[in-house]
Amino acid sequence: MTPQRRRSLTIAYTALAGGMDAITGPWLVFAPASALAAMGVDPEPDALFISFVGAFVGAVGWSYLWALREWLKKGDTAFLRAVWRVTILFRLAAGAFAPPRSPSTTSASAGQVSRLPTSPLPQSRSGCCAPAGPSRRGKQNAGDQPSHGFA
Repeated sequence: MTPQRRRSLTIAYTALAGGMDAITGPWLVFAPASALAAMGVDPEPDALFISFVGAFVGAVGWSYLWALREWLKKGDTAFLRAVWRVTILFRLAAGAFAPPRSPSTTSASAGQVSRLPTSPLPQSRSGCCAPAGPSRRGKQNAGDQPSHGFA
């Protein structure tokens, strides 16, 4: 790869990753329901937690853009490399995260349904763990399980 091509790819990757995070972060802070809906995720009832995540995502994005600016204006490659090295851990962790799956999935190769292990906590409509025990109506639902003390 030529140095000019490497420079172009570095600028494009850093600007794209930083720009997307710099936009998504404040969006999650100030309008979490619409941001999650645009991502195809059910709105989370805990908007404070989503706003906290948004602040973190925005800070990562702005750090990319800040490091890119320093590199383009002053030739500071050390700052850009440091930002990449630190944030790669966060990007790998986020990329490796797999949300909970439904209790049964279809195997594409065999065409059979297999049971996956399920959480001891009942699942809410959004896929997140709901508190165990009776429903809001005070009755025990068929899907409710007894509390294990960590709900």
